[in-house]
Amino acid sequence: MRHKANHFLNISPSAIKLIEFAVSLLNEKLKNRIFMYKSVEELHGNIDKAKLPKEYGGVVPLGEMLERFKVLLKEKREIILALDDMYIEIDEKSCPLVSEMNEELGMGIDGSFKKLIVD
Repeated sequence: MRHKANHFLNISPSAIKLIEFAVSLLNEKLKNRIFMYKSVEELHGNIDKAKLPKEYGGVVPLGEMLERFKVLLKEKREIILALDDMYIEIDEKSCPLVSEMNEELGMGIDGSFKKLIVD
């Protein structure tokens, strides 16, 4: 799953310190996707009210939003479950980033396994 953004509202001061520490360990791209708000009005400055539940200034009650989401998940159940069986084969020749990542992580073994004997 890819998160486009994480929005936090009304967090306790002690939790804010913990989150700030965790965020400091992230790369810049992920840091830019985390937002913390002190009030609902501040939240409305960044998020369209129509996407929020009624309890946070939107139109649709949270319970109804959850029910709609459950219905959507049931409709897409087979597609979602098929994601578990998905396999992506990436060739280093067609994707140079893979070989760069392997070098950085110290992964990858040079050579051939044609004569490898395993007991």
